[in-house]
Amino acid sequence: MDKYLLSERDICTKFITPAIQRAGWQPHQFREEACVAWISEAPSRDSCFPTRSVAG
Repeated sequence: MDKYLLSERDICTKFITPAIQRAGWQPHQFREEACVAWISEAPSRDSCFPTRSVAG
């Protein structure tokens, strides 16, 4: 398997997550990835980042 052809998500799923579990972490103690929106509108489906800036 050529690791250079894998996406960041694939590398996390195939290598990072199993290593964390081998270290003793339980699945309920961590998440692979979470999208957090800090504006009242839902983020676009392509990104977890807001599509417009918030004044203030």
